[in-house]
Amino acid sequence: MKNHSNLDNSAPILPIWEQGVLLAERREGFHTFRLFELEGTYVEVTQHTHFNVVLRVASFRDPKHLDPYLDAISLEGLFPL
Repeated sequence: MKNHSNLDNSAPILPIWEQGVLLAERREGFHTFRLFELEGTYVEVTQHTHFNVVLRVASFRDPKHLDPYLDAISLEGLFPL
């Protein structure tokens, strides 16, 4: 996983906000994790909810990094009982 931590400027992540597709969002304590897809790559943006600052941007292609988001996906209604 590529990690672009402690960004001082939001300019490097502007393409994510403008062109990326938001796939999922999760919260842990004071952190919000947003998962985007951008040009065939997953991008996870970690933001501090209280201070509204980006703490970390990580990109990856391996779907094993999607595990933290799987609990938020409802399978109800997909399979008949």
